[in-house]
Amino acid sequence: MGKKFLLYFLPGIVPTLMLLAIHRIYGEKLPSITILMVIDFLVTIPLMIYIISEVSGQPFGLGIIKDIFKSQTNVSFWPLAGLTLCSLLWAIGCFVLLKPVTEFLGQHVFGWIPDWFSPGLFPDKQDPSILRLSWLMMIPFSIIMPFMEEVYFRGFLLPKEPYDDWRAPLINTVLFCAYHIWSPQVFVTRVVATFPMNYLVWKYKNIYLSIIPHVLLNLIGDVFLMYPMVFR
Repeated sequence: MGKKFLLYFLPGIVPTLMLLAIHRIYGEKLPSITILMVIDFLVTIPLMIYIISEVSGQPFGLGIIKDIFKSQTNVSFWPLAGLTLCSLLWAIGCFVLLKPVTEFLGQHVFGWIPDWFSPGLFPDKQDPSILRLSWLMMIPFSIIMPFMEEVYFRGFLLPKEPYDDWRAPLINTVLFCAYHIWSPQVFVTRVVATFPMNYLVWKYKNIYLSIIPHVLLNLIGDVFLMYPMVFR
């Protein structure tokens, strides 16, 4: 259980502790999302690759990711496209319809968490130049980070779940959503939104079924919808 806890939560604990340390030194000069993106690029992604290499006994490097993709079961184009579209629409609908739940949790359960800790772009509170730089960084980040999260959590950790039924993707989904320590108010919404795509990954043994909707979801929410507010 302890090893499982570390495998799921270490990639969340390390950047969170680094964020707290950097904030203690520099205060609120930089948005937390900007700091987290830099940390994820320089620390979290290499840490995920390192963990996979240590557990699997393979050399550290991108070859580990290639091996994970080689082990995936082939799904033909049209079923893949259809399932991906359904997962994406379901997730978008969940984030829209469950927004009141997220707001309630943010205000009444996690209201003690300071505003600066929650990652996001806030045009009314942040310097315009830093805001635009953060938005530009968000474009590659919204592709690379969800890609790596799916490789790690679905390609590497999901097959290690001991159950051979729906409990495997459910546990994997719950722990993956809990790994987002910096945004606990979104936990419930994330679980409901992402379980179907993770179930499909488990059922068809193909992580493209979660990589594609996850990347598109991040691009829509963090890049396209934020553009009018950043460059108004």
